[in-house]
Amino acid sequence: WSVSHYISTPFYGTYQIKELGFSMTFVSVLGIVYAVVRSVFSRVLGRYADKKSFASMLNVCYILVGAAFLINSFAAPGFGRIFFIVYYVLYAISMAGLNSAMINLIYDYVNPEHRTLALAFSSGICGVLGFLSTFLAGFLVDWIQSLENGFLGLGIYAQQVVSFLSFLLVIGCFLYVNLVVRKLPKRGE
Repeated sequence: WSVSHYISTPFYGTYQIKELGFSMTFVSVLGIVYAVVRSVFSRVLGRYADKKSFASMLNVCYILVGAAFLINSFAAPGFGRIFFIVYYVLYAISMAGLNSAMINLIYDYVNPEHRTLALAFSSGICGVLGFLSTFLAGFLVDWIQSLENGFLGLGIYAQQVVSFLSFLLVIGCFLYVNLVVRKLPKRGE
């Protein structure tokens, strides 16, 4: 998840202003909408996790964030505002449950005496992978931008490419949860 998240989202700030032409006011309004949507859906997804499981909630969140990244891969000047708004709302909904689901999976699947270490290790690895992902994706973004936004002979922007890569990686996350994590035995208190 850290790789899929950090190869694209750090590059959206300049994309909103430069290529998509959003005003700072519009970006600020998007930030407010994001906060409200995430707040509302935190409770909804929390109740869902209580009824089903954190792995089930993570599936829902991965589907939503995958759809968000896929939709954002179509955001381009001219009609980018609509695609970016849809992306941002779906992203906010997914983030309302994604982080808590991943943390709580540790509580579901790791023995109590190892949970603190597992949380620390997970956070550390995610931080390092996130940094390296953004660092390496920066080279891809620079390269695509040097082509004057022509990638594979198409008029595609770098942020669209990294959004699509994030979408593909989220599919991998979804598959991992369902093919590996759900098959692990849960640990009791």
